[in-house]
Amino acid sequence: MSRRRLGLLNDAAVLASLPRYDLERITAPTLIVSVADCLYGTSTSAGYCAEHIAGARLVRYEEGGHLWVGHQGELMAELGSFLRDAA
Repeated sequence: MSRRRLGLLNDAAVLASLPRYDLERITAPTLIVSVADCLYGTSTSAGYCAEHIAGARLVRYEEGGHLWVGHQGELMAELGSFLRDAA
């Protein structure tokens, strides 16, 4: 981790100062995928985005970590369905 220290500190500074995006203005079809046990904590943000983007489709797995381990087949099916529906 010591080699990544400065980058991680920069990431934390950027994340702490991000403005709130006007998610309600997004009109494009939106697919949001997250995993509850992702150590980066993306699941809460994914749920928040899905609540604020009209018509967003949220796919959330309980386990699989940041890379959706064990869900590749399901995820590809979801992605294919999303792309077909959006066309």
